[in-house]
Amino acid sequence: MSNSVLKHLASLKLLLLFLIIDVKFSESGSPPNPSIQTVPQRMTEGNEGDEVTIFCTVKNLGIYNVSWLRDAQRITLNKVVLVDKSYYEILNHGENDFALKIEPVRRDDDRWDYKCAVFDNDVMITTHTLPAKVKVLEVPKSKYPICDPIKSGYIENSVVRVTCRGETIQPKVKLEWTKNGTTLEGTSDLDKNRKEDLLNYTFVAQQNDSGALLKCSMFVKITGKTMFCSPGQLNVLYKPKITIHVPDSLPVNKEAVYICLSNANPQTHTHKWNIPDHLKSDPFQPNQAVLRITPTINDNMTEIACTATNSIGSATKKITLNLQKSESSTNTRESKPSVNNENTDSSTVSLFAIVLVAVGCSSLILLLMVIPVCYYYTCQRQEEGLYMPRRPPIMLQPDVYSEPKDMAFSSDPNENRTLPMIPSRTVHGKWKRSVGVQVPLEIEIEDVYAHVEGEGGALNISRSRSTKSEYV
Repeated sequence: MSNSVLKHLASLKLLLLFLIIDVKFSESGSPPNPSIQTVPQRMTEGNEGDEVTIFCTVKNLGIYNVSWLRDAQRITLNKVVLVDKSYYEILNHGENDFALKIEPVRRDDDRWDYKCAVFDNDVMITTHTLPAKVKVLEVPKSKYPICDPIKSGYIENSVVRVTCRGETIQPKVKLEWTKNGTTLEGTSDLDKNRKEDLLNYTFVAQQNDSGALLKCSMFVKITGKTMFCSPGQLNVLYKPKITIHVPDSLPVNKEAVYICLSNANPQTHTHKWNIPDHLKSDPFQPNQAVLRITPTINDNMTEIACTATNSIGSATKKITLNLQKSESSTNTRESKPSVNNENTDSSTVSLFAIVLVAVGCSSLILLLMVIPVCYYYTCQRQEEGLYMPRRPPIMLQPDVYSEPKDMAFSSDPNENRTLPMIPSRTVHGKWKRSVGVQVPLEIEIEDVYAHVEGEGGALNISRSRSTKSEYV
């Protein structure tokens, strides 16, 4: 075989070797395909106005890109938001994590399908099968509940209907009517045009409903809050309700007073009494609430009536006179009721005046008795001390007056005339003491002066008399 053939065969072997090495290198060095490791939840709930997050984690991303799709629109590229940047955000949880946060949640978010997909430039490589959706839990607008206004007044026994409106949302709100705090059974309805839930309450207006406060409450489940509205207080208009005040006793031939009381809304503007002509006083005023008559025995079981009127209507109430029969003595005594009343009043006044006079006299006598006693214990004794009646006018002096006069202390123990020395000393000095005493003249004076002197129990005593004092 020639050299040229050998060289050609060697070149072919070398080329084949390179091809085999290139194929093996290509098989062993190709990166794996990317895959979505964490698939977003099929349904994620979020309260309207709050935030919600959809999660996506990609494995073996390599040189590829990740985007979130809202329906068919790419709204992100890797970590960058392409649309509605104030509404969407990619959370930086990790290099391969692409969590999408939506804030605030809006009502129309439940109409979108969200997908997490891997792209090679503009070509989608992979994505998950089922889209992720956001279930929005709606919150009613702040203007709800709304209570329809009521009339300024309802005539008694007329039908009243009140309506409370709440927004139609999911989950539904709970509406409830109350009257003065008591729960009422209403009927639910729906206003599709205004997208509102209705709660109606129908009743017949009665007098005791006037002034009642109606209130509607709306409970929102997702927030746990209750809101209220009220159409105001009911104003029920009704004609007068009459009550006639009758005297406790009704004797014959004595004046009796009847009062026609009425309760009405609006107020009663006219009262009128209907009585027989012979009972009418002079002058008789029928258009007043108070009636004064003086019935006789012949008026027993006679009917009288009072009529009250307001802008709604009139009402009449009748009563029958039921007179009390009395004996002749009683009739004689009661023939002049005004005189009896005057006598009773004057007796009461006289008794009261007598009590006042008695109390005043007693107080005056007590005062006159106290004045001399106070004068004696204050002024009279002071005068006796100053002037001493039936005695010479001399200055007051005590009954007994004394003044000790001790001799001065001497350095010579034998000449010491002070009190004896302390008993522990063996030598005791002499002592001498002079005392002057003045006593009243009535006291009988005896020898009142004595000089005591001596040692060892020997005493030398001398006494002297004085007409005004004694010395011991």
